[in-house]
Amino acid sequence: MDLINPKLITLFTRQNHGKSVAVLGYVDDMIITSDDVVEIIQLKRYLQIQFHIKDLGEFKYFLGLETARLDKGIYMCQRKHTLDLPKELVMQDVKPLLLPIGAHTKLTNFSNATTLKDPKVYGRLVGKLIYLTITRPDITYVVQLLSQFMQAPAEEHLQAAKHVMRYLESCLG
Repeated sequence: MDLINPKLITLFTRQNHGKSVAVLGYVDDMIITSDDVVEIIQLKRYLQIQFHIKDLGEFKYFLGLETARLDKGIYMCQRKHTLDLPKELVMQDVKPLLLPIGAHTKLTNFSNATTLKDPKVYGRLVGKLIYLTITRPDITYVVQLLSQFMQAPAEEHLQAAKHVMRYLESCLG
């Protein structure tokens, strides 16, 4: 999955007689939600008159988020997104780690370290890790730390990002 362009995400909301409807759209996908099922049905009918739409029912997968409705609420995870990351980095069959960052790791702007030849690789990886923090608060600190080196990442920064990937291998769900 490529990085999601936030400029293409649109949220529409409507309040009508104490009832709320929200439509979240990204390119040609949308989620409709409301506190009243009748409002959803009416909006879908209106959209079908205006456009050719395909109703896929309750959403199970949207922008890399897998969802399941439970009695207590909605369960969200990014397991598929997490599984796809090592394939892009050619990191299959690596030893999983128990912590998202090494206990003695200190990342700084290394004045004598050489920057990566292709910093875009690091930027894409960190961007995808940032997206994972939606459902993975356990990596939030280290990903925020890694994101500070997007302008001139060094090999040490890439190794730390790969360390996060190895950690994710140990706890995919």
